Amino acid sequence: MYYGESDAQLEPNNGINHLFQQYLNGYCNDAEIAALYLYFNNAGNEEELRELICKALDSSKPHDDTLVKKVDAFTERVGKNLQKAANRKTSIRFLINPWYLVAAAILIVSIVTGLFFYQGQQVNRLPTTVSLNDIAPGSNQAILTLADGTKINLDSSKAGIQIKDGILNYNDGTKIEAPIHQSSFTTYNTLTTPKGGQYHVVLGDGTKIWLNSASKLTYPNQFNGDSRVVYLEGEAYFEIKQDKMKPFRVQSKNQEILVLGTSFNLSAYGDEATIKTTLVQGAIQVTNIDKPTQPGMTTQTLLLSPGEQSLLSGDILQKKKTDVEVVTAWKNGFFQFDGTVPMDAFNQLSRWYDLVLEFKGRVPTVRFYGMISRDKSLNAVLEILKESGLNFKIEKTNNKNKLIVTNE
Repeated sequence: MYYGESDAQLEPNNGINHLFQQYLNGYCNDAEIAALYLYFNNAGNEEELRELICKALDSSKPHDDTLVKKVDAFTERVGKNLQKAANRKTSIRFLINPWYLVAAAILIVSIVTGLFFYQGQQVNRLPTTVSLNDIAPGSNQAILTLADGTKINLDSSKAGIQIKDGILNYNDGTKIEAPIHQSSFTTYNTLTTPKGGQYHVVLGDGTKIWLNSASKLTYPNQFNGDSRVVYLEGEAYFEIKQDKMKPFRVQSKNQEILVLGTSFNLSAYGDEATIKTTLVQGAIQVTNIDKPTQPGMTTQTLLLSPGEQSLLSGDILQKKKTDVEVVTAWKNGFFQFDGTVPMDAFNQLSRWYDLVLEFKGRVPTVRFYGMISRDKSLNAVLEILKESGLNFKIEKTNNKNKLIVTNE
């Protein structure tokens, strides 16, 4: 994609309307399209783009699939480029019915500064209720459990820990005071993040692991033998230090990943029916290690290439293409949705903001698209998501925050 200078230069209000219409009609050359992107990549021209989009959609036919696709593609591309420059949320869109039915859809486009709404049809909403006592986002929190059962509450002002020659330090080099136990056997430590927590660890071999909220990583103090094995419950992003003589294995419920050196994301929460393994770079082998429950079934193994995701549901292991940026957005400080159903989206929120979830009313048909910073408070996130037509209420139950999602 091209976002740099172009031979076609545009001055404010000089041929913009005409050129944008030419783009929608399919008559722009590469230089003219690049010039449009360059012009609208300036956040100061946001309002002009909004007006052009409204005008185009208002004049479209009810089932003009091609037009909506072009508008959607253009705003997403501009939004993504501005997000990279500003390092903040770019776009959130909510689609209640099939997105190509303009008359029944809500198209929301955000160009850095806020949300823009196009409504071909009014959507009835209940007033949104949000607690006056806001809930802060998650932070660096973890407990390290040593082999002898000693628990260490790790410093929340640090981003992670590192292990070198059996010595524990924080990522900035500060020593962690912990008892040293000599053993002729391999001993294991466990790093646990609560709901609302995240932490980073560098293992003794140089492997880097980012642990998401409500997750648990069990690893040996030292890698002995001819392989390196760790155990994960929850979600983590791995950057494996290559060692052809000692392949790295990640075991989770019913699954094992074999890798020589690569980067991947593993989501294996105990309360979710599907284990998802997403390869960012390199190559990995994913195996269903649970015993088959049906006669005639055998252990399944898949090889993943970058951009592929394996899904293990029960005895069934399969793979598909996926967007690795969406899957790994949490590691970079974002919630990123790409056609995400409410249950999956709110599960992410519940872990990060330490919430109990309750759904009331009809099953929501809305799907979420876009990015929201994980640094935002819960109220700020709900203010964005309420435009989907869902209603929210926060209650305190048994000293826990409960988020009630209502769709009526």
